[in-house]
Amino acid sequence: MAASNRIKAEMYILFSCNAWHEYSSFEPKAVFSSIEKAADFLQKNRRKLKLEVSIR
Repeated sequence: MAASNRIKAEMYILFSCNAWHEYSSFEPKAVFSSIEKAADFLQKNRRKLKLEVSIR
């Protein structure tokens, strides 16, 4: 068999959901090419997205 020449790309998808994390409530909000870009977006838009910091 010939080797595939396809390029594999990772994607990180930002979802919103309800407080119970039910799958039916998941809504995609944005797609990122790296985890760093996703984290940067979340940090810059924390107030706009009404995010709370939770340390466990």
